[in-house]
Amino acid sequence: VPGRTQDLADALASRIRLRVADDVRRLLVVGSDDLSRWMSAGPAAFLGLHGRKGAIARDHDADLVVWDPEERFTVVAEMIHHRHKVTPYEGKNLYGKVRATFLRGEKVFHDGKFGRPMGRLLTRSYSAEQV
Repeated sequence: VPGRTQDLADALASRIRLRVADDVRRLLVVGSDDLSRWMSAGPAAFLGLHGRKGAIARDHDADLVVWDPEERFTVVAEMIHHRHKVTPYEGKNLYGKVRATFLRGEKVFHDGKFGRPMGRLLTRSYSAEQV
């Protein structure tokens, strides 16, 4: 069904991110270098987007997240912004909250409110080793 696959992927990705952030916070003492590699550089490389995404560097998009690792919150349905609202985290008390998100240097999310949509299709770059 067109559109449904993306909804499912979005829901799954948000669950994984919440779970990973919560588990990492509780179980490990991790540095920002490790978190950056796990949540940014690694996925960008895996998806063929290295050189544009996954690092704070010259010629990379300025995609950044301002995250408060100490803020506690309870997950409520109104916080879920993708079409598929079902989440195993509803009613759970978590900590570590995104305060703001910047996409290509433009603020697109701040304290629970979204700015204008700025998404665009990303295409993979392939190196000789990947082909």
